[in-house]
Formats: sequence, structure tokens, C-alpha cells
Amino acid sequence: LDPLRRGGALFSGKYVVPPVAAIYILGIVLKNQGMRDGVMGCASTWLTQSPLRKGVYRLVGRLRPGASPDDAHVWDVPNSDVGNWDTRSFPAGHFANAMGCATFLVNRFDWGIGGAAVYAVAAGVGVGRLLDHAHWTSDSVLGGILGYAVGKEIARRSLAREMARTTNGAQINVAPGDGGYRMSLQWKF
Repeated sequence: LDPLRRGGALFSGKYVVPPVAAIYILGIVLKNQGMRDGVMGCASTWLTQSPLRKGVYRLVGRLRPGASPDDAHVWDVPNSDVGNWDTRSFPAGHFANAMGCATFLVNRFDWGIGGAAVYAVAAGVGVGRLLDHAHWTSDSVLGGILGYAVGKEIARRSLAREMARTTNGAQINVAPGDGGYRMSLQWKF
């Protein structure tokens, strides 16, 4: 877990963003929509759940285990010191980000058995934050749930866009209507 923990090579955005940007650029060069969608989907999960977490941090302050090792119940509602990193334990942000990205990737693309590895990396981030005394277990559980929900919804929307993008030609729809059936013709070009 060392690469995922504080100070590890995969902990900070400055080590993760350059290869992710390279994947996006490679997706442009190769005209690979899937590569671009993968990067943008993960970015979207972060951009969607980050303001939600920051709103909770303003409303609920909870000391991190490193700042309050013997008492998990040091709360400040509303958070009177939101600028203090140590009061922003609830919910776990790094784990929410990792779980959101993993959930998006697994639900948007067919990873097969590889999906377990993607979730294992996300779980490693969550466990690493617990070992680093950055979050209480309940912080991580809530962060994981938030990331999962956001990643799942963004994957659903991305799949719908992909379906619309790849469905060309004429399509005839028949559905029951008032006193009979309705028929519609849709032609994409």
C-alpha cells in the first residue's frame, strides 16, 4: 500500500495527473473515444462529488484521528474552523475520489475480471488513509458510498451518450397508443 499512502508515488495529484493527461492526449491522437471518456469520466466524478464534500465540511467538522487519536467523537457543527485540514475528516475525500473513478471505469467499460483490480486499488486508497490516521472508518465508509453513487450515475450517463453517438441510420418504433398502435420513424445522419 506504500505507493497509495501519504508520501507515496500515487498519493498526490502531481504524480497522477501527468500520466492521465498523457492518456487523454493519446486518446486524441489515436482517435480513441474510450480513452478520452475514461479520463473525462474520472474527472467528472471528482468534479461532481468534491463540492458536495466541501459543503459537508462547512456544516460538519470532525477531527481526524491524527489530531484526536483517542476520541472519534470530536465534532463541530457547524464547522467553525473549516480552513483547518484536521477538521475535514468527514467524509473521506481521497477514498471518495478513488471509488468514484473506479466505479465509473468498471460500469462504463467491460473490464471483466480486471474490474476487481480497479476496485482493489480504490480500496487500497481507503485503507491507506485509515493507516495514515487521516480518517475514521465511518468517514471512509461514507466517502466510499458517495464515490460509488456518483461514479455509477456518471457511467450511466456516459453509456447513454455512447449509445446515442454510435446509433446511426433509421429506427422505427412501434408502441401501443390510443385505440391502436403508434409508429414513429427516427433517422440519424
